Parts: sequence; structure tokens; C-alpha cells
Amino acid sequence: MDKSSSNMYSPDQKRVTATEVNGSVENIVQAFIAWLEAKGIIIYATVNHAKDMRDRGIEPAVEAWTVIFGNPALGAGMLAIDPEIVVDIPLRVGFYGRDEGTTVVVRRLMHGSMSDYDQTDLMAPANTADTLVNSWIDSLS
Repeated sequence: MDKSSSNMYSPDQKRVTATEVNGSVENIVQAFIAWLEAKGIIIYATVNHAKDMRDRGIEPAVEAWTVIFGNPALGAGMLAIDPEIVVDIPLRVGFYGRDEGTTVVVRRLMHGSMSDYDQTDLMAPANTADTLVNSWIDSLS
């Protein structure tokens, strides 16, 4: 495939974004999960990193969580285009506390991950996934 296509990820674009939002980490994570569930998106795992560290006697530097989620229909379409995409699905969004009442939402843009593949057909579903998560983040501002 031609990687010069306008649908391909530009190397000067950020692959990881971090957005500050108002609210505690736990409340923001729970709001994200509720939003995903309302859209019928599967939550595969919710990882409370700080809790796991404390349970093992390690004091965490920050309160941090990761939510792993996906849409099987979107994933099936992507796997049909290139089975190696399996390493980049399902999606993950990270959360950590910055200051009291401030949470940072961190994510790897799926569109950016697609530059690792020679399949321009992956761009449309990647953009769909990125747009979905962007809409939630935008709703917090």
C-alpha cells in the first residue's frame, strides 16, 4: 500500500495525548466506564494500578488506572484487513491524578498506531475509534 496517502498518519502528529479534566481519578474512571457501557462497548478490564501497588507494599507515585475496552464489530473488520492488528486491540485509556480534583486522561491514538501497518484501509476504523474517545473527552470540557 502507498503510505503517502492522505489517510495515513503523519509522523509529526502526536501518538499519545494527555488531557487534563476536572474530577477525581476514580470518579472520572467510573464516568468513562458508564459512558462506554451506555454505548454498548465491552469493558475487558479496569486496572487500578495504585491499589495493586499498595496491595503489594509499594507506595504509588500517583493514583493511576487503565481501562481496556473494545467493540468486537470494529475489531473484526480490522482483523480482516490485517490480522497483525491483534497486538493493538482492544483499546486502552489511562488515567492519573495530577492535583487534588484534576485527572489526566492519557491515550494512544489508534490512528497513530496504524502507521505501523501497510494497510490504508485500517485508517477509517481507527478514525472511528479515535473520534469516539475524543467525543467523551470533549464532553468533559
